[in-house]
Amino acid sequence: MLAENKAAELQRKQMVPRMLVGRGERYGAPPRCKSAASARTPTNQGDNELEDTAERRTVPLVEMQRALDDIAVLAEAPAEAASRLDKYALGHVVGTGTFGLVRVATHRATRQLVAIKSYERSRAKDSAQWKRLQGEARVMERLDHPCIIRLFEAIEEPAALHLVMEHVAGDVANLCEHVKRQRRLREKDAGALFGQVLAAVVYMHGLHVVHRDIKLENILLDTRGGVKLVDFGFSALQTARPFQTFCGTPCYMAPEIIHRKTYWGPPVDVWSLGVLLYAMLCGFFPFRARNYSDLYRKIVKGAFDIPASLSADAHDLLRSMLAADPVMRLTVFDVRAHPWTRRFAASRPRQPLPLYRQLSLGTLPPATIDELRRLMLVAMGAFGVAPATVTASLQEKRHDGISTLYFLLLKRAEATCRGRRGVRDDPLPRAVVVDDCNALAAASVRLGSPGNGLASSFASLPRDDLELLEPEEDGVSNGDMRDVLRILERGR
Repeated sequence: MLAENKAAELQRKQMVPRMLVGRGERYGAPPRCKSAASARTPTNQGDNELEDTAERRTVPLVEMQRALDDIAVLAEAPAEAASRLDKYALGHVVGTGTFGLVRVATHRATRQLVAIKSYERSRAKDSAQWKRLQGEARVMERLDHPCIIRLFEAIEEPAALHLVMEHVAGDVANLCEHVKRQRRLREKDAGALFGQVLAAVVYMHGLHVVHRDIKLENILLDTRGGVKLVDFGFSALQTARPFQTFCGTPCYMAPEIIHRKTYWGPPVDVWSLGVLLYAMLCGFFPFRARNYSDLYRKIVKGAFDIPASLSADAHDLLRSMLAADPVMRLTVFDVRAHPWTRRFAASRPRQPLPLYRQLSLGTLPPATIDELRRLMLVAMGAFGVAPATVTASLQEKRHDGISTLYFLLLKRAEATCRGRRGVRDDPLPRAVVVDDCNALAAASVRLGSPGNGLASSFASLPRDDLELLEPEEDGVSNGDMRDVLRILERGR
């Protein structure tokens, strides 16, 4: 009976959207991260202008029309391609994983950079595993948030599945590299980044979608300090049935996963967020060990130290997020309301969103949206796409070649306007995409020690002598974890 009561309490805390009484904010509503806040509608809608920067530089619609007209002059109706992938000029490989690789590519019609993750069917052990890989695209199609990587389209071929995503360029590959460079982050700096990651997870949980592999390497950084949550290979819809899949990355895994119990996804994400925040603030993981046996035992015990240099609010937040009992753990909504988050997560300077994201999110004035859509329909016609076809794709929120052309064309037009105004676009030194999350991302369970910061490298574990756990319907299991129960049994 006690177990049933705890399970019911956990469901109530973690799954049911709640109301913040007196705050005018619904817990289940899709929130906006700090970068989204800067993209709200201009105060003077009569000017019919589009906000371009935090200092409220604007792009008049007349300039957008001129840019679209210039692009349309050079446009060609797309030829019949043997494959939808032929619409892209594939570039160099920027990441590899268990089931495929990631390339930077150029959308031929608009000349815009994208990142394409390709899964090879031959690497899946059976049709069931292939179906679960396809599930990553289905999850990403549900999500539209400024702090989550955008999926433009999924292209399935007999031998492969290609996920075409937005390209992210930055000075560092991901949040892990950033923390390693800085050794650790000040609370103000960590809060500016953590608040964006939290906003993305709050949004996902509001849709009852869980990530289950939140970690430093899965947070991309752009040149303006914005974050993008990536890698949704373990993501799933949280229903009334708990999960059983053993998945994740060792240093970030919650105790209930290591115990091989059934578990709810939202508290697992909160635990991983707690580990992430701890690593940002301290420069090392809360649970450190030289081997997996010791690591798992420490995580299950839930005992860890926090440097005295951190504020009292930081101590309280970390303890509450890393509670070993998932029932006692904060929800993401509680984390958002915590004094530390309220103090530091709002410290990031307001930055603009790309225009195509503002249009997708509906943060522009209705009159501006209508006029912009009219201009875009004309421009799409120059590429041989009928207005009815465009409208159907957008209204049905399809992730197909039509919507991809639409948004990338708008992105190019905005870049053209910025160039004519002398506003330099972000440099694109390299594509920044992490490996697919169906392979264990962290080989070393010992990230670092209090003296040396994030010192370890991250390479894949050997898989040759390990069996693949039988995966279940909601995700793909990590074969590298087969012996975790045996390890825990030996430690008793």
